[in-house]
Amino acid sequence: MRRALIRPTLRVARLGLIAGTVLLGAVPLVVTLIRGGADVATPLIILGVVSGAATGWMADDPIAELATPCPLNTPRRLAYRAVVACTLAFFGGAVIAAGAAIASSETLEWRDRVPEAATAAAMALAGGLVIRRRGEPLAGASGVAVGVLGPLFIAALAFRWSGVLPSFSVSPVHDRWWLVVGCAALAATYASRDPATRWRS
Repeated sequence: MRRALIRPTLRVARLGLIAGTVLLGAVPLVVTLIRGGADVATPLIILGVVSGAATGWMADDPIAELATPCPLNTPRRLAYRAVVACTLAFFGGAVIAAGAAIASSETLEWRDRVPEAATAAAMALAGGLVIRRRGEPLAGASGVAVGVLGPLFIAALAFRWSGVLPSFSVSPVHDRWWLVVGCAALAATYASRDPATRWRS
């Protein structure tokens, strides 16, 4: 029965919305290349953050009520959606970035964008799951918003505390994005528990 539920779980994984969000994040990069711009650093940052935030759509679980009596619990259904969503989002972003590198004939420092994209993905998933667990509507869309605005907020604060918080520019503390990823992953893990496990008041 668990194997039988894999296909319907992936069918409602919002794959179209994930792909559409990644393509939306690629618009600034495409426009820059069409206009003959050579500086693609900022559009590449936008692509990385939006591609990572696209995974927030997996917070939606349209078959939650139907699948509740089945042995495939909420965390396992989320894991199935997460694998497919992360693969689609990051593969799509990587393909677009590779195409931009070929079109611009420049060597793009895409490795510097990986921690930022991972941060956006973790924050999007954590935000979406917390909102869904509290019973609020539009959990997926809210998760995407958190995934986009969260890294931007941290990068904005980095102007004030540049030696503590990471920003989108390469610096000695740039790897601290991974600390944010870890904190967001812990929040997502806590919020992904089965609905039968309620919040403590």
